[in-house]
Amino acid sequence: MGLVILALLAAASGGVAVLRRIQPEIDYSELSARVLSWRLMAGIFLTVLAPGHKTALVFFAFLSFWGLKEYLTLLKTRPADHRSLALCFLVLPAQYYLIAIGWRRMFIPVYPVNHGRRLPKGEWFLVSFYCEIRIGPPQVFSGGNRREILERLRSAILSLKNADN
Repeated sequence: MGLVILALLAAASGGVAVLRRIQPEIDYSELSARVLSWRLMAGIFLTVLAPGHKTALVFFAFLSFWGLKEYLTLLKTRPADHRSLALCFLVLPAQYYLIAIGWRRMFIPVYPVNHGRRLPKGEWFLVSFYCEIRIGPPQVFSGGNRREILERLRSAILSLKNADN
């Protein structure tokens, strides 16, 4: 796999060099910078993968942590959100620990109860945090009838679900 990545990067670098010779009047500095950044990313990636599985897991755990931190700095959060955001930071290392010890039950698909499938009584498993996020307009519910709130929420979710179709 690493050789394929290196071959693609060599072809991209060669392509930039050929383009510079064929059309010297065009500025290819942005393309050259992109290929350089690809080389750096691939170098870091291959360097991390070379020592073994555990090193790659630690690297990706830190990468996930930093990515989550950067994402959360872009969000406008309320004080009420802080507990759930702290939980995200606590769950992340736990997930990578479970991957490191080879606990595969975390990746069992979950079937909702309303589809007629249930877990046997007393069974449990963790669910991986892979999800598809669709963001719609904010829904504000202040008081009101519970059925009305649930119906408004249901219609908002269905409108997001049908947005792709």
